[in-house]
Amino acid sequence: MAQNLKLEMKQLWAKKKFSVLMKSEEQYTTITNLLKNPRFEDEELFKKFLKQALAIKNDRIQIIRSYYIIFEMVQSVAKLDEKVQFLNYLDNFEDVPKQHVSIRTLLWTLAKRKNSSPLLRSEFFDMIKE
Repeated sequence: MAQNLKLEMKQLWAKKKFSVLMKSEEQYTTITNLLKNPRFEDEELFKKFLKQALAIKNDRIQIIRSYYIIFEMVQSVAKLDEKVQFLNYLDNFEDVPKQHVSIRTLLWTLAKRKNSSPLLRSEFFDMIKE
């Protein structure tokens, strides 16, 4: 029973972790560390942390940092022009949907090319898949 609960929490975290990263690197690290603890089984606490993290107000600097962290996961397959394009997106970043779509479309292309399953399985790209 406890293993199933842990698996459910890890599956939910796999979907939400990049959304949490966009809000708070500290919350991302806290939740990641909780789930790494083999004795942690408190689903309510996990969901509370998750809900709190997702409710954090957007911060432009944190969003840019998060995009860069995610880019680092896939940059090995990026062509030079894609790297330049990504850095230009960050240099001119405004927290508007059009910018998020442009950045995530590029990251989606790179994630698919690299076959980065953690990224591809997350809800991070839902806004461009619809």
